[in-house]
Amino acid sequence: MKRIGGFALLVVVLSCSRRAPPPAPRQAAAEISVPATPAPRDEEAERVDRQLKMIFGKGAQDMRDYATQVAQFSEFNRSQILFALLFLGEAGFRGEDLPRALSASLDVAALSLAKERGFSEALDALAEIKKSERVGEFSLRKLGLGRGAYQRAASSRGASSSDVTSEIETIYFLIAKKTGRPLGGASEAMSRN
Repeated sequence: MKRIGGFALLVVVLSCSRRAPPPAPRQAAAEISVPATPAPRDEEAERVDRQLKMIFGKGAQDMRDYATQVAQFSEFNRSQILFALLFLGEAGFRGEDLPRALSASLDVAALSLAKERGFSEALDALAEIKKSERVGEFSLRKLGLGRGAYQRAASSRGASSSDVTSEIETIYFLIAKKTGRPLGGASEAMSRN
Protein backbone atom coordinates (compact mmCIF):
# COMPACT_ATOMS: atom_id res chain seq x y z
CA MET A 1 0.00 0.00 0.00
CA LYS A 2 1.27 3.45 -0.91
CA ARG A 3 0.12 6.78 0.57
CA ILE A 4 -0.48 9.69 -1.81
CA GLY A 5 -1.71 13.02 -0.41
CA GLY A 6 -3.39 11.50 2.62
CA PHE A 7 -5.25 8.89 0.61
CA ALA A 8 -4.30 5.28 0.46
CA LEU A 9 -3.78 3.83 -2.95
CA LEU A 10 -3.92 0.09 -3.27
CA VAL A 11 -2.44 -1.34 -6.39
CA VAL A 12 -3.37 -4.85 -7.28
CA VAL A 13 -1.99 -6.53 -10.32
CA LEU A 14 -3.83 -9.50 -11.69
CA SER A 15 -2.35 -11.72 -14.26
CA CYS A 16 -4.26 -13.97 -16.53
CA SER A 17 -2.74 -17.06 -17.97
CA ARG A 18 -5.42 -17.77 -20.56
CA ARG A 19 -4.32 -19.15 -23.83
CA ALA A 20 -5.73 -18.01 -27.12
CA PRO A 21 -7.82 -20.65 -28.92
CA PRO A 22 -6.00 -22.46 -31.70
CA PRO A 23 -6.48 -20.96 -35.15
CA ALA A 24 -9.24 -22.45 -37.27
CA PRO A 25 -8.08 -24.61 -40.14
CA ARG A 26 -8.04 -22.79 -43.48
CA GLN A 27 -10.74 -23.68 -45.94
CA ALA A 28 -10.16 -24.04 -49.61
CA ALA A 29 -11.75 -21.37 -51.78
CA ALA A 30 -14.20 -23.89 -53.23
CA GLU A 31 -15.47 -24.79 -49.76
CA ILE A 32 -16.41 -21.23 -48.80
CA SER A 33 -20.07 -20.66 -49.55
CA VAL A 34 -21.61 -17.28 -50.29
CA PRO A 35 -25.18 -16.79 -49.12
CA ALA A 36 -27.68 -16.51 -51.95
CA THR A 37 -29.74 -13.86 -50.15
CA PRO A 38 -28.44 -10.31 -49.81
CA ALA A 39 -27.01 -9.28 -46.45
CA PRO A 40 -29.62 -7.80 -44.12
CA ARG A 41 -29.67 -4.03 -43.80
CA ASP A 42 -27.93 -2.70 -40.79
CA GLU A 43 -30.01 -1.81 -37.76
CA GLU A 44 -29.27 1.90 -38.00
CA ALA A 45 -30.68 2.15 -41.52
CA GLU A 46 -33.82 0.29 -40.46
CA ARG A 47 -34.21 2.54 -37.42
CA VAL A 48 -33.86 5.65 -39.60
CA ASP A 49 -36.48 4.27 -42.02
CA ARG A 50 -38.91 3.63 -39.16
CA GLN A 51 -38.38 7.12 -37.78
CA LEU A 52 -38.83 8.72 -41.20
CA LYS A 53 -42.11 6.85 -41.69
CA MET A 54 -43.26 7.72 -38.18
CA ILE A 55 -42.53 11.44 -38.55
CA PHE A 56 -43.20 12.06 -42.25
CA GLY A 57 -45.57 9.22 -43.10
CA LYS A 58 -45.92 8.83 -46.86
CA GLY A 59 -43.36 11.61 -47.37
CA ALA A 60 -40.52 9.46 -45.97
CA GLN A 61 -39.21 8.59 -49.43
CA ASP A 62 -39.35 12.27 -50.41
CA MET A 63 -37.19 13.07 -47.37
CA ARG A 64 -34.64 10.44 -48.40
CA ASP A 65 -34.52 11.88 -51.92
CA TYR A 66 -34.27 15.43 -50.57
CA ALA A 67 -31.39 14.44 -48.27
CA THR A 68 -29.55 12.94 -51.25
CA GLN A 69 -30.02 16.16 -53.26
CA VAL A 70 -28.90 18.40 -50.40
CA ALA A 71 -25.85 16.26 -49.70
CA GLN A 72 -24.66 16.80 -53.29
CA PHE A 73 -24.46 20.56 -52.67
CA SER A 74 -23.34 20.46 -49.05
CA GLU A 75 -20.26 19.65 -47.06
CA PHE A 76 -22.31 17.14 -45.09
CA ASN A 77 -23.14 13.59 -46.18
CA ARG A 78 -26.57 12.07 -46.77
CA SER A 79 -26.84 10.40 -43.37
CA GLN A 80 -25.99 13.66 -41.56
CA ILE A 81 -28.66 15.46 -43.58
CA LEU A 82 -31.19 12.68 -42.88
CA PHE A 83 -30.53 12.88 -39.15
CA ALA A 84 -30.91 16.67 -39.31
CA LEU A 85 -34.25 16.29 -41.10
CA LEU A 86 -35.38 13.79 -38.47
CA PHE A 87 -34.31 16.10 -35.66
CA LEU A 88 -36.10 19.09 -37.17
CA GLY A 89 -39.15 16.96 -37.98
CA GLU A 90 -39.35 15.76 -34.37
CA ALA A 91 -39.23 19.40 -33.26
CA GLY A 92 -42.28 20.17 -35.40
CA PHE A 93 -40.89 21.58 -38.64
CA ARG A 94 -43.07 20.45 -41.56
CA GLY A 95 -43.76 21.39 -45.16
CA GLU A 96 -41.91 24.46 -46.41
CA ASP A 97 -40.54 25.14 -42.92
CA LEU A 98 -38.40 22.00 -42.96
CA PRO A 99 -36.10 22.85 -45.91
CA ARG A 100 -35.84 26.45 -44.71
CA ALA A 101 -34.77 25.34 -41.23
CA LEU A 102 -32.24 22.94 -42.75
CA SER A 103 -30.89 25.67 -45.06
CA ALA A 104 -30.53 28.07 -42.14
CA SER A 105 -28.66 25.40 -40.14
CA LEU A 106 -26.34 24.71 -43.06
CA ASP A 107 -25.66 28.44 -43.45
CA VAL A 108 -24.77 28.76 -39.77
CA ALA A 109 -22.40 25.82 -40.24
CA ALA A 110 -20.82 27.61 -43.21
CA LEU A 111 -20.06 30.59 -40.97
CA SER A 112 -18.62 28.44 -38.17
CA LEU A 113 -14.98 27.47 -37.81
CA ALA A 114 -16.04 24.00 -36.61
CA LYS A 115 -18.62 23.09 -39.27
CA GLU A 116 -20.14 20.04 -37.55
CA ARG A 117 -20.47 21.86 -34.24
CA GLY A 118 -22.03 24.91 -35.89
CA PHE A 119 -24.48 22.67 -37.73
CA SER A 120 -25.40 20.80 -34.57
CA GLU A 121 -25.85 23.97 -32.51
CA ALA A 122 -27.99 25.59 -35.20
CA LEU A 123 -30.23 22.53 -35.39
CA ASP A 124 -30.51 22.48 -31.61
CA ALA A 125 -31.33 26.19 -31.41
CA LEU A 126 -34.02 26.07 -34.10
CA ALA A 127 -35.60 22.97 -32.54
CA GLU A 128 -35.57 24.63 -29.12
CA ILE A 129 -37.25 27.76 -30.51
CA LYS A 130 -39.88 25.71 -32.33
CA LYS A 131 -40.69 23.56 -29.29
CA SER A 132 -40.69 26.35 -26.69
CA GLU A 133 -42.33 28.86 -29.05
CA ARG A 134 -40.02 31.61 -27.87
CA VAL A 135 -36.66 32.99 -28.90
CA GLY A 136 -34.18 32.90 -26.05
CA GLU A 137 -30.82 34.62 -25.86
CA PHE A 138 -28.99 31.29 -25.59
CA SER A 139 -30.64 30.06 -28.80
CA LEU A 140 -29.66 33.25 -30.58
CA ARG A 141 -26.05 32.83 -29.46
CA LYS A 142 -26.01 29.28 -30.84
CA LEU A 143 -27.10 30.74 -34.16
CA GLY A 144 -24.39 33.42 -33.99
CA LEU A 145 -26.95 36.21 -33.61
CA GLY A 146 -27.20 38.96 -31.02
CA ARG A 147 -30.31 39.85 -29.03
CA GLY A 148 -30.20 43.51 -30.11
CA ALA A 149 -29.95 42.71 -33.80
CA TYR A 150 -32.79 40.22 -33.46
CA GLN A 151 -35.05 42.71 -31.65
CA ARG A 152 -34.36 45.46 -34.22
CA ALA A 153 -35.09 43.10 -37.11
CA ALA A 154 -38.21 41.72 -35.44
CA SER A 155 -39.64 45.18 -34.83
CA SER A 156 -38.81 46.42 -38.34
CA ARG A 157 -40.39 43.30 -39.86
CA GLY A 158 -43.44 43.48 -37.60
CA ALA A 159 -42.77 40.06 -36.08
CA SER A 160 -45.00 39.20 -33.16
CA SER A 161 -43.54 37.55 -30.07
CA SER A 162 -46.70 35.45 -29.87
CA ASP A 163 -46.16 34.02 -33.36
CA VAL A 164 -43.23 31.60 -33.46
CA THR A 165 -43.40 31.38 -37.27
CA SER A 166 -42.74 35.12 -37.69
CA GLU A 167 -39.95 34.92 -35.10
CA ILE A 168 -38.28 32.08 -36.99
CA GLU A 169 -38.68 33.98 -40.28
CA THR A 170 -36.87 36.89 -38.62
CA ILE A 171 -34.04 34.52 -37.71
CA TYR A 172 -33.87 33.30 -41.32
CA PHE A 173 -33.75 36.92 -42.47
CA LEU A 174 -30.85 37.68 -40.11
CA ILE A 175 -28.91 34.58 -41.18
CA ALA A 176 -29.33 35.50 -44.87
CA LYS A 177 -28.28 39.07 -44.08
CA LYS A 178 -25.21 37.82 -42.22
CA THR A 179 -24.13 35.53 -45.08
CA GLY A 180 -24.95 38.08 -47.78
CA ARG A 181 -26.73 35.36 -49.75
CA PRO A 182 -30.25 33.96 -49.95
CA LEU A 183 -31.04 31.31 -47.35
CA GLY A 184 -29.01 28.20 -48.18
CA GLY A 185 -26.56 30.09 -50.38
CA ALA A 186 -23.67 30.13 -47.92
CA SER A 187 -23.73 26.37 -47.46
CA GLU A 188 -23.74 25.82 -51.21
CA ALA A 189 -20.75 28.16 -51.61
CA MET A 190 -18.99 26.31 -48.76
CA SER A 191 -19.36 22.98 -50.55
CA ARG A 192 -17.69 24.38 -53.70
CA ASN A 193 -14.57 25.50 -51.82
